[in-house]
Amino acid sequence: MATSTGPGRRIWGPLWALIVSTALVVWYFHAPLSPPWSVVRVVELVAGLILVAAIVVGEIVAVLRSPRPRLRAAGALVLTLPMLVVLFAAAYVIMSAGRPGSFSEPLTRVGALYFSMTIFSTVGFGDIAARTDPARILVMVQMLADLTYVGLFVRAIFEAVRIGEGRNDS
Repeated sequence: MATSTGPGRRIWGPLWALIVSTALVVWYFHAPLSPPWSVVRVVELVAGLILVAAIVVGEIVAVLRSPRPRLRAAGALVLTLPMLVVLFAAAYVIMSAGRPGSFSEPLTRVGALYFSMTIFSTVGFGDIAARTDPARILVMVQMLADLTYVGLFVRAIFEAVRIGEGRNDS
């Protein structure tokens, strides 16, 4: 049986994050993401963003408390990045189906995931574009969420690793 610092325990955090991320992607491809785009869908998106934020805060605390903060931080990134990207991809699927013409082409689940990733990565190939004001607003919300994720969460994770390693060294 592995101790709290044994090899089995060390790998469990990142492995768990990978399992949860994989389950999230599988859910995305099988979930009933049907229109219409409505106030209820906007509330669901906001609730999803709040849930992601709560998980992010929990992951930062977990990194601070971890005996292996770097490994825990890697798991936190593997867990939270897909959550953000899939959340917006689901919103794009619903909007594309419920409001045809919102994007330069109808978005399949793969197309929406691709679009969400190009926005997150700031690559912006331009092959898919928001065409209506509600679609543009949703894309801007993702841009702000992504900037917040990269600017605050990643910085907080690195700081938590620094603090956690300092605690472990003393």
